Amino acid sequence: MMARPTRNKRMLCMAVVIFVVSLLLMFYWTHFAYGFNRGFGDTQRVLSLPASSLLHREDWPGHNLDDRHPSNVPCVVHYLWCADAKKKFQFKDYLSLLSALHILRPLTLVLHYNYLPASDDYDSWFLTLKESLPNLQLKKLPDSYVSCGSEVMLDMMLGFLAPEGGVFLGQGVILTRAPAQFHTTPFSFHFAASAYKTQGVVFAKQGFKDRATRQHYLKKIVSAPATCVSEKSYNEANYQSDVVCLSYSDSILYPKDIMFSSTPFAELARWLFYGKRAPVKIQKDPNNLIPRITHFIKLKGGGSYSNTLTFRQFLGVLSALYVGGFHHVYFHAEGTPEGRWWQELQKENVTWVKIARISSVYSNPVGNVAHVSDVLRFLTLYKYGGAYQDCDVLWLSRVNDSLLACPAVLSFDWVIRGRYPEQINNGVMLSHRHSEWMGLYLETFKDYRDRDWLYNSCFVTYKMFEKYPELVCLERRLQVICHLGICHPAWHENYRVSDKSRVPTPPFTFDDTNAIHVTQPKNIPSLSSPETLKKGDDFFGKIGRMILDKSGRMHLLD
Repeated sequence: MMARPTRNKRMLCMAVVIFVVSLLLMFYWTHFAYGFNRGFGDTQRVLSLPASSLLHREDWPGHNLDDRHPSNVPCVVHYLWCADAKKKFQFKDYLSLLSALHILRPLTLVLHYNYLPASDDYDSWFLTLKESLPNLQLKKLPDSYVSCGSEVMLDMMLGFLAPEGGVFLGQGVILTRAPAQFHTTPFSFHFAASAYKTQGVVFAKQGFKDRATRQHYLKKIVSAPATCVSEKSYNEANYQSDVVCLSYSDSILYPKDIMFSSTPFAELARWLFYGKRAPVKIQKDPNNLIPRITHFIKLKGGGSYSNTLTFRQFLGVLSALYVGGFHHVYFHAEGTPEGRWWQELQKENVTWVKIARISSVYSNPVGNVAHVSDVLRFLTLYKYGGAYQDCDVLWLSRVNDSLLACPAVLSFDWVIRGRYPEQINNGVMLSHRHSEWMGLYLETFKDYRDRDWLYNSCFVTYKMFEKYPELVCLERRLQVICHLGICHPAWHENYRVSDKSRVPTPPFTFDDTNAIHVTQPKNIPSLSSPETLKKGDDFFGKIGRMILDKSGRMHLLD
């Protein structure tokens, strides 16, 4: 008779254990198991970039409001975000909200939402706003369902203005200037020619508490002709001075699209995003060149490590000295390099530097050897300047002085990942000593993610470029990355493909690029020894023989 309660207790204990284990697995999967695919799913963490104020922009007379003295015009903007739960807050949406911030300069910016905007590692614009704007308020729309672009939703938005006045800005609209009548006209508006009745802006100098006045304003808005224009219309000559707002579609816009463009829209977008109207100008100095030295880093990690310098690494060092145009090579390693090929280099300008391996960055443990190398290469370039090259890089042509005039130089990766328009590969880099770019990048390791293969090395680097484009040159011809027998010249159209793509390599020559970077396979038969190089008739064999020829070592093939 006593067995049944005991059995029930056992079943209850088992259920509790299963529940706890399930929670632990969910926690692990949510926080640690993104691995290689990080950036494809949603995240509620903004990319950690060095801080800069969103509140300050250079003054633009005639565009931003003259608010040097308090007035009775309500300093509140009501912004509408109405979309399904999966919709991302993209760059155009970011510009829309920034236009309200910088043109109207409100004391309070209220974002009304049905679902908070979704974010991921790239589209983290909304998270940036939340962390950067002290005057941003979030308010959920009433639970009752109202169609997002409907007249009923517009009426609801007017209801927020009714008590005291203020400004309503609809989704899909970017303000271009403060209207001249903002301080004088009791009620004015500008809307787009769109099926979405909320795609516009309303200025109310004072409240309108009776329902009849609100209905009168609603009918007036709905029946009025469109005065918000498209981006294309805004770019027409001598047209901008009459425009208060422009409407935008779901077409994708990236910061790279506005950096150097001369269109009026690009000027407006730069002012909103960067705080300056002029096209981005990279801080080049032809009288102060990046030093012609290069750094290798070789760390212990995995079962294949050896102090012995391989023939392929030997070719990499020679290529830097005799092809890339570098005057000295620094080989940073934990152990003293050895072997035939290291001895062959003793009469060259090559120096072994014993490297101190790190175990953490900003107190974050660094376990993966590839990530240890990532941190060390940026620290090394910040301290010494010059070039960094992975051990699997071969130089194919001399680096021109015009490139060395840049503050820092990086190049693109080829794999399509998530919503990133492009990515940066740090297998080949150039930088001045103590460059601002390298210093700012090192700060991003405060948000270091050891289990995420791509986050700090690829994703953060590109977001850094978007934020500080004047501090770095992105050179498509700095390197060509080759993976599993296929090379990806970044200057070719549609060079970005899936990592599973087997599209053949577009043709290119040695003079088309500075370096070739073979990420996989690690063992290239024609570059494994002088014997295989002599017989190798493939592209890599030609590269190896060119390096030996320019370094005066063709006798090694005899």
